[in-house]
Amino acid sequence: MRNSHSPVKRQDAILYWNELLSSCAEPESVVETLLQSQRDQDLLIGGRPFCMVARPRFVTTETMRQEHRAVSLLSKAVRKVRDAVVEDQKLHADYLGGFNEWIGTILSLEPRVPEARSILRFDSFTTDAGIRFVELNGDIPMGSVCNDALVPLFQGLEFFGTFEQRYDVRPNLVQIGMIQTFLHAWQSWGGAGTPRMGILSFPGGMQDLFARLNARDMVKLGLEATAAYPEDLDFHGGKLRAKGRVVDLVYRIMHTDDCLERSEEIAPLLQAVQHRAVCLVNPFRSELLSHKYLFALLTDERHDFGFTPDEQAAIHAHIPWGRILREGYSTDAAGNRIDLVEYVRTHKDDLVLKPAHAAGGTGVHLGWTCDTAQWADAVREAVQNEYIVQQKIEVTREEYPLLQKGFPLREFFEDTDPFHFPGGYSAVLSRISATEITNVAQGGSIVPTFVIDAR
Repeated sequence: MRNSHSPVKRQDAILYWNELLSSCAEPESVVETLLQSQRDQDLLIGGRPFCMVARPRFVTTETMRQEHRAVSLLSKAVRKVRDAVVEDQKLHADYLGGFNEWIGTILSLEPRVPEARSILRFDSFTTDAGIRFVELNGDIPMGSVCNDALVPLFQGLEFFGTFEQRYDVRPNLVQIGMIQTFLHAWQSWGGAGTPRMGILSFPGGMQDLFARLNARDMVKLGLEATAAYPEDLDFHGGKLRAKGRVVDLVYRIMHTDDCLERSEEIAPLLQAVQHRAVCLVNPFRSELLSHKYLFALLTDERHDFGFTPDEQAAIHAHIPWGRILREGYSTDAAGNRIDLVEYVRTHKDDLVLKPAHAAGGTGVHLGWTCDTAQWADAVREAVQNEYIVQQKIEVTREEYPLLQKGFPLREFFEDTDPFHFPGGYSAVLSRISATEITNVAQGGSIVPTFVIDAR
């Protein structure tokens, strides 16, 4: 029975794990087991394993509960911003003109669809003041399959059972929410029985890898799934086929930006979507939730989006100040009136610039890492394009033992990226990196998360 009167001290659990790790009978076998197991399962990016450390991330039940509550409130708040910007003519003209031009005609092919088809992932960091969410990925949030594949590798270590004798340890599994979403989407689309899934990516790169890993995982879980490329698709007779097999639910692991640039390659998919021959997850309309303009508008008090007191409190507690970067006057985090561009030019050590549509850390400028000339150039470029500016957050760093002889400890920046699924289920992806941009494509690692309590 869990002892609710003895809250777990997370740092004690970390120290105990490290103690067990360093005192295990064959430490070299731990290193080789974790590395070779990832190789055997193709959990590799650019030839290196996704996880390069010998400890999972530990969170307490209370921390996870607070994170889930924040995500639930913020997902409602950002949808209110989305709805207002879509429906209000002035807001639409002010903030969606560039988005509509960028996304082109692809939305006209896709009917309005229910929220049951959208998977969201918030990207956040832990600070001394609590968790801070820095952006929202509503396009193709990835990483869940790697998190879940890493969990049993750590559970299989020789000392994991000893660790469990002291702590109640529960794995954080993300794929449960993915499967629930596929089935919710399928049913809301009008499907019956079990969907025939096509998991679609362009060849090469991380999206290709995640498509293959997800297809393998779905098959293990009893679903019919085929990983395919656009060249494998054919649409005729009202049916979409991938590698000659009919598919009626497509899980898209292709950035909208790539789909726009390579629309001729995905013509069979677009035809199937237009003719409502397939259920698409995530639909292209989900990309609007990734539009960083919406995220910046969360903290812009000039607009009333009808937030509830709880939603407003969550925004205040968890979202750093941000603005759409344009010439003109605005207010800073303290509510003072400012010339926005001039303010950004002169406060580089406190600010981040982010392009509205890019992903994977592309185009992000961290002011405190730039010299004055570099920052001036970055601001000039940002004003001429679609960018937001966001307040720097003071990210805490965490020590992890490396998967090397002797398990040397190194400090990493650590982010926690909660997935939010239509059914309300939430789970997190955790990433660590030596740099403040923790994206795996730029050298970060994925670490599985375990929720711990005292026994």
